[in-house]
Amino acid sequence: MHLQILGEVSVVTGAGTTRVTSARHQLVLARLVLADGRVVPADALVDALWDDPPPTARQQLYNAVAQLRRALADASDALVRRGPGYALSLHGHRVDLHDFRSAVATARAGGRGAERHLRDGLALWRGRPLEGVPDHLAEPIRRPLEQEQTDARELLCRLTLESGNPEDALAQAGELVGACPFQESAHELRLRALAATGRRTQALQEYLAFRNRLVDELGVDPGAALQALHADLLDGTTGDVGRSTSLVPVPQQLPPATAALVGRDKLIAGIADRIDEAAGSPAAATPLVLFTGPGGVGKTSVAIAAARRVGSGFADGVLFAELRAGSGRPTDPYDVHGRFLRALGHAVEDVPDDRDERLASYRSALADRSVLVVLDDAGTEAQVRALLPPSPASAVIVTSRARLAGLEVTARVRVPTLEPDASEELLGLLSPHRSPALVRLAELCGHLPLALRVAGSRLAVDEHLSVDDLIARLTRERARLEELTAGDLDVRATIAISHEAVRPQVQHLFRCLGAVDYESWPDWVADLVVTNGASLGELVDVHLVEDLGLGAAGQRRFRMHDLVRDFARSLASEAPAPVAQAQWCVLLDTWHDRAEAAVGDLTGSAGPTSSDGLEASDWLETERANLCAAVDQAAAAGLPDLCGRLALTICEFFMTRGYDDDRERALRAALGSVGTGSHPELRSDLLRALFATLAQQGRLDELDEVAEANLATTSDLPASDRAVRAIFQSAWLAETTYALPRAARLYERAADLARSIGSAEGVASAQGNLGSVHLRAGDWDVALPLLVEGVQHERAGDRPRHLAIRLALLGECRLWLGDAHAARAHFDEARDITWTISDQVGEALCQIHLATVHLHLGELADAIRLLQPARAAAMEHTGFQGDLLAWETSVDLSIIQRRWDDAEREIAQVLDGMQGDPHRGIELARFAARSAVVQDALNRPREAATQRECCVRHLRALDLPARCLRLPPQMAGVAPSLD
Repeated sequence: MHLQILGEVSVVTGAGTTRVTSARHQLVLARLVLADGRVVPADALVDALWDDPPPTARQQLYNAVAQLRRALADASDALVRRGPGYALSLHGHRVDLHDFRSAVATARAGGRGAERHLRDGLALWRGRPLEGVPDHLAEPIRRPLEQEQTDARELLCRLTLESGNPEDALAQAGELVGACPFQESAHELRLRALAATGRRTQALQEYLAFRNRLVDELGVDPGAALQALHADLLDGTTGDVGRSTSLVPVPQQLPPATAALVGRDKLIAGIADRIDEAAGSPAAATPLVLFTGPGGVGKTSVAIAAARRVGSGFADGVLFAELRAGSGRPTDPYDVHGRFLRALGHAVEDVPDDRDERLASYRSALADRSVLVVLDDAGTEAQVRALLPPSPASAVIVTSRARLAGLEVTARVRVPTLEPDASEELLGLLSPHRSPALVRLAELCGHLPLALRVAGSRLAVDEHLSVDDLIARLTRERARLEELTAGDLDVRATIAISHEAVRPQVQHLFRCLGAVDYESWPDWVADLVVTNGASLGELVDVHLVEDLGLGAAGQRRFRMHDLVRDFARSLASEAPAPVAQAQWCVLLDTWHDRAEAAVGDLTGSAGPTSSDGLEASDWLETERANLCAAVDQAAAAGLPDLCGRLALTICEFFMTRGYDDDRERALRAALGSVGTGSHPELRSDLLRALFATLAQQGRLDELDEVAEANLATTSDLPASDRAVRAIFQSAWLAETTYALPRAARLYERAADLARSIGSAEGVASAQGNLGSVHLRAGDWDVALPLLVEGVQHERAGDRPRHLAIRLALLGECRLWLGDAHAARAHFDEARDITWTISDQVGEALCQIHLATVHLHLGELADAIRLLQPARAAAMEHTGFQGDLLAWETSVDLSIIQRRWDDAEREIAQVLDGMQGDPHRGIELARFAARSAVVQDALNRPREAATQRECCVRHLRALDLPARCLRLPPQMAGVAPSLD
């Protein structure tokens, strides 16, 4: 993602460029960008957006954030709600302001590329910052940013003047004076440029004119610097600055490029700039650039390309040596000294045999020279130090699989794998095939250049091998590394070199991580799977493990490249198993305990303890994949109790985020582990959670089997709250399918059972659920006291999500009883609760209910404003079924606003989505009633009559009154008669 605020605010993602057109949305995004990952309190954002915040300020801010998340597309998870406000994580993303500031900082550091860096940085400005945002809102941000731009332009003008280009500097200074007529530093640059171009008289005239303007308009004289320059102009002592360089013919030892190099231009250009700047500075140390990375990533190719880019700037040559650390027989620096001395003109007999004398001779030979030394595949710091030239006019480029942390370097660059587009381009260059499947092939190669070269070579050599054939081979279990070999190119062998370079204890840790097999993991995982003192740092040093730094949740995280992971898995599969059963128990128990603490923090059901002291939602999001894997691992390890408890814990979080696939997989895995014979209480809890998962997705046809299984499981247990809850689920299914008399009987049965075991909570829940039945039946007066009692009961407890559900039901009842203001208060409270516990599904549904309230009150603009982001969130988290309320409200808005074509189209979409669903009788009736209104408005009486008949048929089948159609007051009197 690339954020742009230096001009019109826009977001560039893989899906394209999205302009942020709303002034307030631009301002919110800019404030978050300038905070650089820190939390910006919601109160501060409200104060920035309004001088006098309206009552709906918080809601408007919420909507602005929701719109910005959509603009961020695939990077929407970068914008998070945290504590009292919001934060925008910029890790791994670009911001034009940051790029500009980096370019200016590089230029201020000096070096030969300073002017170019400044020009590149200034080119990022596409207009005024936050273009289009009114001045009274943007000025606190815009003014300091524009001053940064002016300072950079002045620096560029000064450097242009010093580099001997006074005419260019004069033009730049003129633009600066025009933009900042009272800025003395701009006038100083213009006067110096005039003098440097031989226009001293004009410079003196312009000084006097500027001085008179300062006195007349501001009542001040020029500052001391400008007055001193005026004195120099009078004396004729100003002048321009020139520089000259000379080149000496040099020998070149760089090897020829042996492989296509794509996707590295930016990396190479950046390193070339660093070398140019460092080599041109008066620093005492020799500039050294270290390229590190795993085997096969293309370090040598990148280093040679960078050396070719800068080689002509070193007057006395480019020297190259292969240090062969990966061969197991590293090159002795003594031998390299001899070769380099001979390359620099020493006769064979003049090269000393004594090791110390040869080193001294090498250093003496390079003491006054400007050379570029390229050292490929270095193994140790000592190997590199022995070959460093002593002159700061020289430079060194080193490649290594190890991080060589002991070296003092100018730049340490970890060469990354290729971007997907570059991977596909490389495959296209190496193979004769032009197929869309190359994208998938590049993914299977992990975008590793060596693997891509192997795949491309195999396709080029074997005319009978298609891209699809090779993909099929690479996707066979444990076959990928075996297939990625061609001639002397072998990915497995390349990875094995790094593996063999570490101690046996570290190799064991590597195997353990292969057995655990997480895509990425926090640092404490390694501490739990081994007890031999091996350190992750040693695997990081040789790039078998990548240190990702602090993740979004604030933990230090690590990962393996996909192909390295394959290698680790293959080693882990060899006997004996690297991770003992006891270690599995400790690891999985730790996942459960940390997840339980985080979910407790999130839902408010625990004390202040949290996982690693982190924001609970951030931790759970970050570890989501690992928690799912831990459930599977507990099942595989034969730990059913732990497997079930862990699944139940994480599914509480998955429910609030709408991660239904993960939720269902975890629960089914745990049910398979628990079985039907043992752990009946745990089995009941898992079945109840699975029922809720399927219900939230609207998969009603699958619920009866789960509910019956839960009733059968609890029937073998002593009477308890579990049995009450099992009956609740069967009753809920009857209620949802509008078998309302059966639902009422089941809730009464559950209440009787709850009384028999002394469960006041069970009785209260049953009564509240009976209120929901009456609400569905249109018996709102009967429902109201039951729903009020349900809210009061939940207020006395500690279940915030249940309280939010009860409040929403009560709000719905108040709304249809005609008290829209009371309904709004209930929905507002429910929404605040869901916000607090990060229940994004519940929050979206509350927003839709609030939009319906605004519609009833005739506040159509507010209804539309609330509905749009909430509808998108509901569709994202709950799919079509969870969006029916939003569809209903949207159709009502279209009808009330007489947008008949929109209403007709929306109704058709809804009916198409419900086609074939036997449980949607009431929804079909509701939309048929609305369709009749639309058909009447479009003067289609036959179609209107058909829709009324359809509506009446469904209502009679369900034995429901017309008021269950939930028509807003603006459509009063249009409900079809049931007589």
